[in-house]
Amino acid sequence: MTDDPVNLALKAYESGNMAEARAFCAQLLADDPEHAAALLILGLAAEHENKFEEAVVLMRRSVRSDPGARALASLANCLWRTGQLDEGL
Repeated sequence: MTDDPVNLALKAYESGNMAEARAFCAQLLADDPEHAAALLILGLAAEHENKFEEAVVLMRRSVRSDPGARALASLANCLWRTGQLDEGL
């Protein structure tokens, strides 16, 4: 389903269009403020822009909602980048 907001947000992120990815994620978060996929995509977008502290906050929320492997690995990477090595292990 190509018009699913999660798929659209992911495609926008993968194509480098962070503003569009954020817009689709905002739609999802309006309905569910703890939407794990939307939070993860926003965290990935923040990480892409070297906003690691913001990424950590978003990814922690994503992991709390759904502790999937991608979210956990991305969170660990951002924790490492922000010098929080012990939390990333």
